Amino acid sequence: MEFDVSSEKTLGNPYVVAIFRFRAPDAARGMVQNLIFAKNLNPIDSHTNHVEFEVDGFPPNFELTDFQMHLYNRGVEVGTTVSPRRVELTRNEAFEYVKMEYIAAHRSDTLPPVAAMGLLPPELPTRLATGDYNATVYTKVSKDGLANEVFADAACSKRIEDPFLLAVIRSIRFKPALEKGRPAEGVASLNLSKLTF
Repeated sequence: MEFDVSSEKTLGNPYVVAIFRFRAPDAARGMVQNLIFAKNLNPIDSHTNHVEFEVDGFPPNFELTDFQMHLYNRGVEVGTTVSPRRVELTRNEAFEYVKMEYIAAHRSDTLPPVAAMGLLPPELPTRLATGDYNATVYTKVSKDGLANEVFADAACSKRIEDPFLLAVIRSIRFKPALEKGRPAEGVASLNLSKLTF
């Protein structure tokens, strides 16, 4: 079995799980068996990686009735271009989906806004590595999960005038603050060096 794989976002600890459903030639009618195979992969990045492996354990002359392959990174399944029932979403559609799921999971909770996703500038890691933007900053987040200003304090009284930082904040989408499960305006604390998306 073989396939090619690449990812715009580096997957540091990927593995593949293949699930085979098959029928042995002497099996009773309708009787199928499962065989599950897992394999660690090398890190996956934007370069195409060729993956090849063999799976043992099938009886001679078996009939394959179903096959699924799943890609994971650090225990979380990664959607692929060959995922069943795959639906392509724009960035805004994906964000609306994230918000709906979040609100549905916290129907009566009161929570502050939290960074959910972002299209961060490619030079941000270099600037973080040189010590820039390692302090916690604050931003007012609308009910829709958008931010337009950045502040040095939680009271949002000391505005930071930094065009690059402001562009980064505006590129981030937030799960909105919730008041008893309803979206509300709020203040998010944010440390760019600790973002995980």
